[in-house]
Amino acid sequence: MSESGGDFDSGGGGGGSSGKAKAPSAPKAAIPAKKVPRGQELVSIDFPEPTPIKDIIKAVSQWTGKNFILGQGVSSGAKVAIISPQQVTKEEAYQAFLSALNVAGYTTVDTGKAIKIVPTRQATASNIKTFYGASWAPMTDEIITQIIPLSYIDAQTVSNQLRTILRESNPVPFQTTNSLIVSDTGHKIRRLLEIIRLLDVKGNQPQVAILPIRNTDANDIGKKIQDVFGSRGGGGALYLQKVIVDERTNSLILIGPPRGLDDVARLVARLDKPLEDLGSQAQIHVRPLDYADAEKLAGTLQSLAQGSSSLRGRRGGAAAANAGGNAQPSGGTADIGGVKITSDKATNSLIIQGSKAVFNEVDQIIRQLDKRRDQVYVETDIIDVNLGNQMSLSTSFLAGATALSGKANVPLGWKPGGMAPFAITKQNASTTEQQDLLSKAIPSQALLGVLSSKTVEIGGIKLSPGAFIFALKNDSNSNVLQTPSLLVADNEDSTFEATERENILINQEDPLTKIRSQKIETLDATLSVKIKPQISKADFVSMDVAIKAESFGRRNAEN
Repeated sequence: MSESGGDFDSGGGGGGSSGKAKAPSAPKAAIPAKKVPRGQELVSIDFPEPTPIKDIIKAVSQWTGKNFILGQGVSSGAKVAIISPQQVTKEEAYQAFLSALNVAGYTTVDTGKAIKIVPTRQATASNIKTFYGASWAPMTDEIITQIIPLSYIDAQTVSNQLRTILRESNPVPFQTTNSLIVSDTGHKIRRLLEIIRLLDVKGNQPQVAILPIRNTDANDIGKKIQDVFGSRGGGGALYLQKVIVDERTNSLILIGPPRGLDDVARLVARLDKPLEDLGSQAQIHVRPLDYADAEKLAGTLQSLAQGSSSLRGRRGGAAAANAGGNAQPSGGTADIGGVKITSDKATNSLIIQGSKAVFNEVDQIIRQLDKRRDQVYVETDIIDVNLGNQMSLSTSFLAGATALSGKANVPLGWKPGGMAPFAITKQNASTTEQQDLLSKAIPSQALLGVLSSKTVEIGGIKLSPGAFIFALKNDSNSNVLQTPSLLVADNEDSTFEATERENILINQEDPLTKIRSQKIETLDATLSVKIKPQISKADFVSMDVAIKAESFGRRNAEN
C-alpha cells in the first residue's frame, strides 16, 4: 500500500555565460501542499490473491494507526481477497476491510483504544454501538444495535414476520414502547428500516369505534360478530381485535383497523333493522298480581316456558327435516318458549321479558290463575273429656263456607285424628231429622255429632251446638285444652301448634351400687292441628285434618 503526499515544485538556476555576467534571479516562492481532510487520504487496499486475514489486519493497522486485538475465535488460516485496482480514501478502505471481515464471519467491536475482532455471533453480547431511529442507520458492515420505534403496527406482530428475513438475528419486541431491538450489520438494518417504513403506515392502525344498536340486543349482535370475524385464524387481527358490549347504552365497542371496522359496520347495519311486526320485539312488562303469590307463580310459568321451548326445538327439527329446512312457524300462534319471568316480592308482581305476542299469551294464563280463592273459617275447641275411667281426647269443629250463591254450607263431625272429610247439609239449610244426623255422627265416632242451626236432643235435652260445647267446657270431667280459630284459604295448609313445657322429677337407681338418686328432666308436649280445606266447583267442602296431641305421662316412683 502507498499513500500519496503533496507535490512540491522547485525552480533551478542554470545557464551559460554569454560573455556577460547576469545577476542571479530571485528564487520562486514555495507553493504549500493542499491539506487533505482527515479520512480522505488515498490509500491502496488491493489484495488480488487470497491473503491471510491477519496480514490484512496488520496493513490496516499501519495506515490507520489503530490497535487491533484478535479474539480466540479468529482463525489464523482464514483468507480473504480484496480487488481494488485504484486508490480509495481511508474511510472507503476501512469499510471494505469491515466487509471482508463480515465475509469471513468476523466483525469489529470498538473498545476505545483498541478494536477487538471477534466472530459475528459473539458480537451481539459485546460493547457494540447502539443507534435509535426508524429512518437512519450507518452504512457499514459492522455489527450494531438499532432501536426502531413503531407508530402504527404492533411490535410483536412485526417481529414474528421479520424473523424469516433476519435469519441470523432475532428482532426483540418491546411492547411497552412498541419498539423493535435489532442487532445486525448496518447495511441489513438499513434494509430493514426500508421495509418497516412501507409497513408502518396509518392505514393499519387499530382504532376504536362505537356502534349503537337501536333495534336489537347488543349481546346478540356482539356474539354474531365474534362468530363471523373471530374465526379467521391468524388474519383475524386485520379485521377485528376486540368486541365489547356496553349493556347500559346497548352499544358495541369495536377495536381494530379501519378496514375491519368498515366490514363490521356494514354487517351490523344489515342485522340491526327494525322488524316489520312490532309485536315480535322483545320488551319488558310488569304484571302485578292480586291474589296469587308472585314467587310461586313465576316458578310455574318459567317451567312452562322451558318445556315449551324444548318441545318447540324437537318439533322444529322434525319439521325442518320433513320440509327440507324451509319450515316456518304459523303466524297466528304465539309460543311462550324463550320468555324470561322473574318475581318482585316487595310488590307481588311478575317481570316478564318477551315480545308483545308472548306477553299476551302469558297474561291469559295469569288471569286464569290469579283469582280470589274461597276461604273457610274454622272455630276449633280441643277438649279433654273424661269418660268413666278412661280419658279420650277429641276435637269439635264449627265450620262454614259461603258459596257463590250466598247459601250456607254446614259441615258435620269427623273421626278424631282421622282425615275423613266433613259431611255437608243440604245447601238450602233445610231441617234435617235428628235421627239422620245422629246416624251420620255415630259411624264417624264424633263426640259432638252434627252441628247445624237447629237444636240437637241428647239425653232428652235439646241443646244448640254452641250450648252443647259450652256445657262440655264447664263440665268437671272436661278440660278445654285450646280454642283456636283459623281462616284457611282453599287448598292451603294451615297449622295451629301449642307447646307446653314441664319439669318432671325422676327417681333412678344405679344398677351396680344400688344407690338411688333424683334428677329433673324437662319435657315438651306439643298439641297441633293441621287443616287443609278443598272447595269443589259444586261448593262441596272437604277437609284433611290431622291432629297431634302429646301429654306428660305419669312415671312410677320406683322407676
